[in-house]
Amino acid sequence: MKKKARIALFAIIIIGILILLYIPNYKIDKTFTYEIDKEKGEAIITGYLADDAARDRYNDGEDEQLTIPEKIVVPKKIKGYPVKAIGDRAFEWAKAKEIILPDTVEKIGHSAFFHCEELEAISGTDNVEVVEDFGFAGCGKLEELELPKLHSVGESVFSGDENLKEAVFPEGIQVLPYAMCMRMKQLTTVYIPESVETMESRVFAFCDSLEMIHIPPNVTNIHPGTFEGIEDQITIVGVKESYAHEYALKKDIKFIEAEQ
Repeated sequence: MKKKARIALFAIIIIGILILLYIPNYKIDKTFTYEIDKEKGEAIITGYLADDAARDRYNDGEDEQLTIPEKIVVPKKIKGYPVKAIGDRAFEWAKAKEIILPDTVEKIGHSAFFHCEELEAISGTDNVEVVEDFGFAGCGKLEELELPKLHSVGESVFSGDENLKEAVFPEGIQVLPYAMCMRMKQLTTVYIPESVETMESRVFAFCDSLEMIHIPPNVTNIHPGTFEGIEDQITIVGVKESYAHEYALKKDIKFIEAEQ
């Protein structure tokens, strides 16, 4: 009987170990959670724990004063796998002022940095190709963000980023989606790349400082609400008799012919 009990206990321990080994979400030093995709040979950051950990310690009375890290450094590799993506909502509402990503990151998930209201700088985005809906929305203190390889972008990605002063879109993007840059209040000038064909509703709505937008002739679809709230203050720079020119005439927006 005792032998059977020992065997059963041993079996339970083995099963427990196997479960722990194959749970997709792991923790790294109580800072991040992550997943490993062995088929793709990559790691994905799925969550940021430091804010919650600091808050929990404070609530438990272990710390007299709540201390939240001002700088987040995401590792380049986890268990030998390169970090290729920041998962959905991974850093939303994080209080850090600076985030350093590894240059291996190619994808930013849905709401990954949503409302990081204290974020002033983020680096390591040179190889990011995809940013999904609300990826950087609500980062009100962020002043600069470079995405030179971006070719797929979701809705409201930069919405509410009131301190971003420049929007440079790389070639390859075909659609500027709904509310992509809405309420970017410091934005003054925009250059639309040749690859863009469609500008959806509210892309630049309520961008109170926007004055000049350069639109190439390849753009053949601009939604009526693209410049909601600012049509009387902007100037479209483009090719005469192009779709952008016709749109400007229709909406009574000032138009200037681009220099050849």
